[in-house]
Amino acid sequence: SPLVFCFLLSLSLPVFCVPLFSLSPLFPFSPLPPLPFSPLPFSFPLLPSPQPPLQPIGSQLSMELADPIDYEKFVAENNKILEEDPHREMLVFPEDDVSVTTLPRKFRTVEIPVPGSAKRTDDPLVRDCVRSYTQDWNVVNRKYGSFHGQDDNILSRRFSTCRRTMEYTKLLPKHDYEVDSPSDMSMPEEEKKKYRQSITSNVDYNLDQAESDELLLELLEEKDDMEVDHDNLRSRSENRHPSLFGLYPLPNREDAKENRLPVPPPAEAQGLKLHVKVSELRFDLNIEPIFAVMALYDAREKKKISESFHLDCNPSEITHMLDDHVEERSMASLSRSAIFNISYPSGDVFLIVKIEKVLQQGDITEAVEPYLKARDLDKKTLEKHKLSANYFCQQLGQYRMPFAWTAINVLDIIAGNQGGPGGSGTGQESRESTLERRRSEMNPDKRGGTPEPNRRRDTRSGSMSSVNRSISEESQTTSESSMANISQNFRPVTLTVNVFFKQESDKLSDEDLFKNLAEMKKTNSILNRKFRSIPGNLKVDISAPYENMACCMTSNLWEIEPFPDNRTRRPTREVEEFPPREVYNPYSTYKNMLYIYPQALDFRSGKGRNVGVKVQFMAGEDREDALPCIYGKSCSATYLREAWCPVLYHNKQPEFYEEVKVELPAKITEKHHLLFTFYQVSCQKPRPGEPLIQEPAFLGCTWIPMLQMGKIQLGNFHLCVTADHPPHAYSQISTDTALPSLKWIDGHKPIFKAAVSMVSSIHPQDPHIEEFTNRFYELHNMLGTELQEKQLGYSMTQLQEADPERTVQFLHILLNNLCSLLVRPCVTGESAEVPPKAFEAIIRMVNMVHCLGLFCDKHDRNIILTSYIQFVFTTPLGQHPASAFNRTATIQGKTRGSSSSLEDDSYNQSVEKGGSMRNHQEEGRVQLTGRGGRGSRRPAKPRLLVTEDLPRGAGPPVDRVSPKSSGPRPQQRLVLL
Repeated sequence: SPLVFCFLLSLSLPVFCVPLFSLSPLFPFSPLPPLPFSPLPFSFPLLPSPQPPLQPIGSQLSMELADPIDYEKFVAENNKILEEDPHREMLVFPEDDVSVTTLPRKFRTVEIPVPGSAKRTDDPLVRDCVRSYTQDWNVVNRKYGSFHGQDDNILSRRFSTCRRTMEYTKLLPKHDYEVDSPSDMSMPEEEKKKYRQSITSNVDYNLDQAESDELLLELLEEKDDMEVDHDNLRSRSENRHPSLFGLYPLPNREDAKENRLPVPPPAEAQGLKLHVKVSELRFDLNIEPIFAVMALYDAREKKKISESFHLDCNPSEITHMLDDHVEERSMASLSRSAIFNISYPSGDVFLIVKIEKVLQQGDITEAVEPYLKARDLDKKTLEKHKLSANYFCQQLGQYRMPFAWTAINVLDIIAGNQGGPGGSGTGQESRESTLERRRSEMNPDKRGGTPEPNRRRDTRSGSMSSVNRSISEESQTTSESSMANISQNFRPVTLTVNVFFKQESDKLSDEDLFKNLAEMKKTNSILNRKFRSIPGNLKVDISAPYENMACCMTSNLWEIEPFPDNRTRRPTREVEEFPPREVYNPYSTYKNMLYIYPQALDFRSGKGRNVGVKVQFMAGEDREDALPCIYGKSCSATYLREAWCPVLYHNKQPEFYEEVKVELPAKITEKHHLLFTFYQVSCQKPRPGEPLIQEPAFLGCTWIPMLQMGKIQLGNFHLCVTADHPPHAYSQISTDTALPSLKWIDGHKPIFKAAVSMVSSIHPQDPHIEEFTNRFYELHNMLGTELQEKQLGYSMTQLQEADPERTVQFLHILLNNLCSLLVRPCVTGESAEVPPKAFEAIIRMVNMVHCLGLFCDKHDRNIILTSYIQFVFTTPLGQHPASAFNRTATIQGKTRGSSSSLEDDSYNQSVEKGGSMRNHQEEGRVQLTGRGGRGSRRPAKPRLLVTEDLPRGAGPPVDRVSPKSSGPRPQQRLVLL
């Protein structure tokens, strides 16, 4: 080449070569810049002149970015060449590499956890959600996936080959290479002179004494191109190793693996799970039923982070005292153990245990007094209290009243019980013995002697202070890092609480509770001065739930496998979590629950004193329209038609901490509403001749319409209360409207406070997502008017304003709907804008999920998106948005499908029988059918979307065509390849 020729001349004729290289712009391929002429006689012509510093891109230099090659276009244009290429496998993907198969979906529950009302609904969004939560997985399989490092057998063969190759390389002869400077700078000067040094490393190099290199005269000979190529090929083939890539140094086996781990199927978010079992709950005075309500509270976030769990440990003879008021006791209500999930563990998470008892004549102070003197009561006084308790159970057994409470900082105790750094204790025995020793210090009988009652209360109160102060000191020293490092397999802990705090009637709100928890973390002496201590015994076992725990139920009472058939054991119930912060995880199971929280009532202008609040979920305005969808408490039916808040004796401004849990119907209409009715509960003994159980006196009522302007009403409410029974068609009118025909208490002022929240996997609870789903299902994949098409496009644009947590929760539904809009027929100008906007919405949604930075592997793959592509995504072909599914699949030894038969409604059957637990067993093969749409089977193989022009009239007619379109437009249909 010309450059090589000039290079040879420069070595032999250095003085005359400067003008030649000054003409280097004539060679556009030359990497050397033009050199200015130097007057020095011995200047080396190849020494480049100093260059200016590099300019940043975009300042003065313009650089054109090369477009990436269009792989599909290249393969299509060079198809014939690639077919004859012997190495085509290195360029073309194998045709049988990717395949899509159907994997039966495994459910945790014995039955498919979808109620029959959700299967029969005509709401297209609900039907799509149900199908998404019950359909089988569409798994993408890669036949040659083992070649990218996932198969250990393939890796073993590779490493074996590499080892043999490395042993072969040791036998190869060593080669000598010229270097600019010695690599070992510590060698003697004599050795350094043996190396040839360039002018760049030694400017004092003497050219007069330098020996010229041997001339390569062969470069100047003229040879045929074919001959040169043949010589080069022969030279490359000499002593060529058969496995050239094996010459690369053998890497570490773990580093050689590409950490592309198998993606798990979508599942519910899992945090730190606590299995809490109450093995004992009793007081020194055991004469009446005692009930407990447990829940988790985060003192730092000042939020309740779990739903309430109701239980009681009453013996059978005490439980039968309420037989006149309890028609049925379901097995689910007999549970004494629960599984709590904590997504954000911290040292400020407390397990709050609130104690309730049967309502009696007298306030909380009068009810507590016998329990404080239980050990000093004589036999006659004790018998009197028993008769009184039995009488109130017969008269007021359906009403409860607050009694006491206590708090346990469970995570601090668990963190301190772990072995290793930062842990104290050695397990269950040491923790139990420590608390038992403290208990013995509190108990005067075990110390010997029986002091006076007041002295005994003070001693026990002080002892409880020492116990709680120790726990408080532990909580203060436990860091957040230790909470984050709590393993799921922590050691079991047994806690024994001996003293409860008396519940004050004017401190029932959550705000007061959080103030007490803040004081408890500092010191408990203040709490002991503020509250009276009630001696008792609460024994709680806290452990990690093991896998395949028998006799467990979900939060909405679906039985979890394995579940025994004899049904003699008390079940363990999972408790729904209310995370204090966002949890970004798509829904994968059906949930539709409403939580109602009556908070406060100001009835000073009314006549009632013992005010009882009855909560009902109504489907109409008649008395019979109260739905049996309220979850029962302990020792009751599974579902009830009404729920009562605890009653405060002679209190016209009561506060409430009750949580009413409701199983919502799949479709909410304008007739559904919440009805709050206020009654005067009489605690006096009836007159002679009157029945013992008397009906409470009506005081007033108020209500909350569940659906207004198409939106579900949630949040905090300040409601006006009317002293009359509600009029006709009241359910669709807010209480803010002063109806002239009603008598409003306190001049139509809001005197009742309540809060309503919802945990639902079928209702997005976001206005932007709801707007898009409404517009999407309004058209049903058909062409709409110009206004409808614009509204659909605008709703897709507004999806970027939706709440990220809600977007991720309904990510599968949203992506499926947006992908179906990509292949929507484009007939009019307005409809042609829908696919591009859908594509933009998908890009923004995927970018939002990536920006969250959650669940990414080593290669920055988002697990949420990867699992959607791997298991959930289906081609949007031939499926109506509200279409049902009609396939069967064998799962876990039983025949199941993506939905149960539409006639099978275990939920409705249970409530019609009086609220029994969901215990319908699936036997034999169930034919799975659907209504309200075309049945569609998912493809078992990859499908390609193309469109094919049809002659006019050959396909289904297009109803709405814009008048702006001129001339006949060829119809299109989707073709499956």
